[in-house]
Amino acid sequence: MEKNIWGPLGMTSTTFNIEKNPTMQARRVDMSIRKPSGDLDLLPVPVYPSPAQDDCGGIGGYSTAADYMKLLTAILHADAKLLKTSSIDEMFKPQLPDSRYLEQVLLSSEEMRNTLAGNLPKGLKVNFGLGGMLNMDPLPSGRQKGAMQWGGMPNLFWVCIYHSGFQSKC
Repeated sequence: MEKNIWGPLGMTSTTFNIEKNPTMQARRVDMSIRKPSGDLDLLPVPVYPSPAQDDCGGIGGYSTAADYMKLLTAILHADAKLLKTSSIDEMFKPQLPDSRYLEQVLLSSEEMRNTLAGNLPKGLKVNFGLGGMLNMDPLPSGRQKGAMQWGGMPNLFWVCIYHSGFQSKC
């Protein structure tokens, strides 16, 4: 990842092995979880073991907001540093032939909707692209159909609206 992603993008503060990076370890903040009331509670134990046993793309990474934005921006601008436009187009296509499990089971819980996708309205039609969850209907907030979003335990939520051949935004 350092050779093919982080290096070309100038991401100098991203790692899966924070224990090997004293400057990042010194800047690390504790993780919290948002309660239904909106208040935050500190997580009592690390969610992912350190040192990391594996470098997983969806969990266990440490980064800064600036580095994280470099990654999201590179995906959207299709500047060939990472991906071809055709690959990015594929990322934003629905990949599940039947999204019933995702909609009716996983997202039926308010807690899971809040944790994974940042307060999606109940009953929203969704699917999965290669980079995250796609809303298949527009949202009352104005978010367009086809936007990709993701979130997780540390309360990091992002939304990207991508249009092949047009300026996109995160």
